[in-house]
Amino acid sequence: MAAAAAAAAVPAAGPGEHWRKELPNHAVICRLREQAAEAEAAPEDQRARPALPWDLMFGLGSELFLWDGERSAFYALSLRSLGGGEHDSLGRYQTLLCINPPFFEVYQTSLSPTQQYVALIGTKGLAVLELPKRWGKNSEFEGGRATINCSTIPIAERFFTSSTSLTLKHAAWYPGEMLEPHIVLLTSDNTIRIYSLNSPQMPVKVITLSNTDEETLRLNKGRAYTALIGETAVAFDFGPLAALPKNVTGQQGKAEDVLVYPLYILYENGETFLTYLSLLHNTRNLGKLLGPLPMHPAAEDNYGYDACAVLCLPCIPNILVIATDSGMLYHCVVLEGEDDDEQMSVKSWDSKTDLIPSLYVFECVELELALKLAPRKGKEPLELDFSCPIKLHRDPKCPSRYHCTHDAGIHSVGLTWIHKLHKFLGSDEEDKDSLQELGAEQKCFVEHILCTMPLSCRVRLLREQKKKQLEDLGYCREERKSLREMAERLAEKYEEAKEKQDDIVNRMKKVLRSIHSQLPVLSDSEKDMKKELQTIQEQLRHLGNAIKQVKMKEDYQRRKMEKGSSPKKPSISLSAYQRKCIQAVLKEEGEHIREMVKQINDIRNHVNF
Repeated sequence: MAAAAAAAAVPAAGPGEHWRKELPNHAVICRLREQAAEAEAAPEDQRARPALPWDLMFGLGSELFLWDGERSAFYALSLRSLGGGEHDSLGRYQTLLCINPPFFEVYQTSLSPTQQYVALIGTKGLAVLELPKRWGKNSEFEGGRATINCSTIPIAERFFTSSTSLTLKHAAWYPGEMLEPHIVLLTSDNTIRIYSLNSPQMPVKVITLSNTDEETLRLNKGRAYTALIGETAVAFDFGPLAALPKNVTGQQGKAEDVLVYPLYILYENGETFLTYLSLLHNTRNLGKLLGPLPMHPAAEDNYGYDACAVLCLPCIPNILVIATDSGMLYHCVVLEGEDDDEQMSVKSWDSKTDLIPSLYVFECVELELALKLAPRKGKEPLELDFSCPIKLHRDPKCPSRYHCTHDAGIHSVGLTWIHKLHKFLGSDEEDKDSLQELGAEQKCFVEHILCTMPLSCRVRLLREQKKKQLEDLGYCREERKSLREMAERLAEKYEEAKEKQDDIVNRMKKVLRSIHSQLPVLSDSEKDMKKELQTIQEQLRHLGNAIKQVKMKEDYQRRKMEKGSSPKKPSISLSAYQRKCIQAVLKEEGEHIREMVKQINDIRNHVNF
């Protein structure tokens, strides 16, 4: 990331620019990389998300300055020496120590317009480091000394120490180069304070961004109730020097123009306010808050409720870039208000209605902050939601280009339509609402210069997903165990219910039989059974008679045989055919008797039942 930022912020340092290849191997970069790895290896609950976007480096000429929070020092690297082929160039750097180190954590650094001071910005304070003098052959700090003690000026130290609940939301240098350095602070009490380095504890100017009535209504820990609904300022930016509008000064005729800096103030709910500042003049109405500035076309959600940064590009007319935590960028053209504009200074703290500029949203751009994981088979890619504060930076060479730094990396945005916009505004076209039509013809271009998401945030997001999936898996296992136990209980209850049901059915059968047996008349089935029994009884009578006849015949035959076997009587000789016929008749009669006996036994069993 250091190499990419150095390439964007530092001019070319010699032919071939060998420093691009050598910079990742520099001793300072290796040291800071080890610190980052140790911080990444710390437990997740000990890694707090930064309160402000990280911005701990800047370029000056052919030098790259990197802040080391552990030592509270700057490392100054000469990119020219890295490209010169010197054998010890990877270990050469100068260390700028703070005589009075800041007692707060530094999140951002900012070089003053005169390039003599560096602001060290944190949420609980601000300090200014004065760069040492240069001399010697290579124009190094103090002739090339390895370690240098630098003067450090705490800004509003007593104010931040005594007001522990207040935090610093945004800080920037006052843009004038002719005056002594001034720095502008926006704090969480919705107030802008301007401090001079010559008087760092007492502000030279204070701008209140809230109503007096609102300031009296406070919640716990010093937060105004307006913070709960997003009506607190989160960022600001200066526009280029311009003449103060006549309707603001209230002067008539050919009065001398007063040169001022327009200060655009962004609120978290997406509203933008405007004030004009000049430290050289004390004109009436300077510093008065105007707004919110009307936005065209109007949007129901006011273009988002998570605004975090604003940037005014140095061009005429002014172009504001408004960024949100979700990665949306809105390019707004600032044009003078019209007399028939319905939205006019509805929240201006002055009772007099003022004509204020309007913001024409030319186009909106969405940065790719979220990750898209590889899709599963047959499913769409999974996109991980991700949001983070965005910091906007002007390009030092191209006014129509700016850069965005955030936790997901670095984006570069170029506005290719500015030339057409100037041509449109220079024509006789009066319909300003047709500005949006220009955006449809030619869009801006966005480059994702550096992506840091896979290095840290991707791991964090995947860990969070893994943790959530493990929790879901444990819940599913508990549910499965509970369902299994419930199924076992239901099976036992089913068996018990089935046994009781069978018992009840049997009891009902007995009851029904008992009821039927007590009825005074026979049922149809009983009548049928009676007829069948009567028929069987008749058959038994016939069979009994047949049996008697068979027995009688048997006795007759036996007597005949006995008479024939007596020696006194002559024997009867039978022929073979007669014997065969007699045996056949006896056999047939015997089978008939056995069949009748079987039927009789069956009838007895049936009657006994």
